[in-house]
Amino acid sequence: MSHTDEWRESRRLGGGAVGNGRGVRFDGFGIPLVIVVLLGAAQFLHQGIEALASTGDEQADVVGGVGEAGRDLRRGAGQAGEGGSAASAGRAGSAASAGGKRAGVMEDPVVPVCPPEGAGRARLYFSPARPVAGGPLRVVAVTEEELEVAAIQLETVAGRTDVEPLSMWGGPPWSWSVTMESAPPGIQRFVVASGDPAHPLACGSVEVGVRGAGEAERAGKSVWPVERAWDGEMEDLYAAWVGRLFRVDPGARAGWRPLHTVLRDPKRNFLWGHLGLGEDDPASGDVVVVEPDCGDTPFFLRAYFAWKLRLPFAVRHCPRGTRERGTRCYGDPQTNLTEEWGDVESPVARFNKWLVEDIADTVHSTTGRVLPEVDPSELVPVALSRETLRPGTVFVDTNGHVLVVSQWVPGTAERIGLLLAIDAHPDLTVSHKRFARASFQFDEALRTGGFKAFRPVVYEQGRIRFLSNAELAADPKLPHVSLEQYELPSTHAFYRKIDVLLNPEPLDPVAAYRSHMEGVLELLDERRAAVEVAVEYQKEHGWAAIEMPEGGAIFETTGPWEDYSTPARDLRLLIALDELIGFPQYVMDNPAIFRIPEGTSPGALMRSMTEEWRRLSGELGIEYTRSDGSTWHLSLADVVERLERFEQSYNPNECPEVRWGAGRKTDEMGPCERHAPADQVRRMEKIRWWHHMRFRPSRY
Repeated sequence: MSHTDEWRESRRLGGGAVGNGRGVRFDGFGIPLVIVVLLGAAQFLHQGIEALASTGDEQADVVGGVGEAGRDLRRGAGQAGEGGSAASAGRAGSAASAGGKRAGVMEDPVVPVCPPEGAGRARLYFSPARPVAGGPLRVVAVTEEELEVAAIQLETVAGRTDVEPLSMWGGPPWSWSVTMESAPPGIQRFVVASGDPAHPLACGSVEVGVRGAGEAERAGKSVWPVERAWDGEMEDLYAAWVGRLFRVDPGARAGWRPLHTVLRDPKRNFLWGHLGLGEDDPASGDVVVVEPDCGDTPFFLRAYFAWKLRLPFAVRHCPRGTRERGTRCYGDPQTNLTEEWGDVESPVARFNKWLVEDIADTVHSTTGRVLPEVDPSELVPVALSRETLRPGTVFVDTNGHVLVVSQWVPGTAERIGLLLAIDAHPDLTVSHKRFARASFQFDEALRTGGFKAFRPVVYEQGRIRFLSNAELAADPKLPHVSLEQYELPSTHAFYRKIDVLLNPEPLDPVAAYRSHMEGVLELLDERRAAVEVAVEYQKEHGWAAIEMPEGGAIFETTGPWEDYSTPARDLRLLIALDELIGFPQYVMDNPAIFRIPEGTSPGALMRSMTEEWRRLSGELGIEYTRSDGSTWHLSLADVVERLERFEQSYNPNECPEVRWGAGRKTDEMGPCERHAPADQVRRMEKIRWWHHMRFRPSRY
């Protein structure tokens, strides 16, 4: 009986293996992970020689993944360690040149002893679900603790070879991956080597077939079947996947439009092509389309991951509510079990339909704006620690914005610590935001926002339900409700808490000031892209005036205004500029949290920051495109000088010069020929105080 058959049998018998995540456990992505105990050198070599002599039907069964040999290998440790694995390893060794770049064979006199199944300090996963000879094979190791991983090695009869290059990111969780660009057929066995050659962190094997099997569930009516349960290991893998997908070097910038452009990058997405349907390859003609705004993004990412790994997914309808009272979700959830799209033959097109018609129409930017006592809710507030603020964690802005944590960059003596998150916008651009008050707006008194994790769902008796708070509390490996964020004495204490987590040692004030400048520059660059997208749209539509909503709806509506105006983005930019302008005084008022050389007078400290501003404010800046196609340099100092003009620069009917606050009758304004309708300008002036006071109406 295969693992899949065992799972189906457990469902038929009502064992709840998938529903509670504590019965049948699947390691790996689509192939069950086989943990093997490596044999002594002599015995292993003897079996390898015997295997090389084997021919005929036995070899075809093992390589093709069919017949009794293939089924036994999928079932677990015994047969793989004592039977076909050595034979396949011999063939793998002879085909080593077909794989990715690998170092020379190491004949290590130390015989490694693999940990028992499930007892290793690392978890090993493989992708795609059904690897094919000549195609890529990705191997991913994930740990909950920071460990030394020397290499991920391929085991053959000749010894162990490092698969290179080894990529590392995180944590927590901490992750490593390698890719064999052209995997050889047969059973491929891998070792996660630690600093101690005798004790690997994990061992596992995967069968590489001679031809692709494609998607096994084409005949089903649901969007996808449930074959796994959300548990601590799957939550770790989800965090590792999000972390790798959006990883950037400290100080580097990255952006995508729309989100599926990063999903289609096999160097970032280790689930690329996981289902074997060409689902992430634009050349296939049947490709995933993922185009979220900020409110959709966390749910689209979670749904994509769940689809790939056959995990349950659910979300309910939640009215917008308010910042103070939040929302309450109700009704039967939208899940992957729906058969509404069963007549769509292609599994990829079916997923696309479901994502747009069901999920995008259900979630929004305030779906997660829920009071912590609501049980259950789609998201749960978490404690503030490095362990909980992991990739995939959602930040809910009570003003109606949502971010997804993507990377933790701990501070050092030379570098300010960073918490990075992914921010999506109505114009479909996706970019990074670094943790700062302007981008992560929080008020502990409201109790509806803050950092939150997905509440796991379970599949039971043919339905999907949310785990309760009590069930979460009973499993230490799952996220559980914490009120820490709302019990802090002030909003200042919230930001201070995160700053200390990122920078355990006091900050150098000048370096911190520079980091604030860089953060504002990132916001300006992101806005530059948004304005260019709006101008492109206007050119395509003959600069026909986009209708402006009434009142606070300028912040939250639908249609072209929502897609191409920037009132919410500009409000966050204004807050960030206020922070930047006030930072030197903040240092003077809070000297204990900064690393100030002994004997430095307040005057000397202020002079050092003033000099840093003079040095960088004219140098740092952006180049934006004017109406005639020429570029104009806008320095950070220029932006600060025209702060008031940015209170009225969000209307997409204006020319780019006005959008960037150019003064009237200046050379910069020269090429401008387009302006917003006069009635819109008057209405903007009436509600100018929202941006002037850095205020957003509570309903929006």
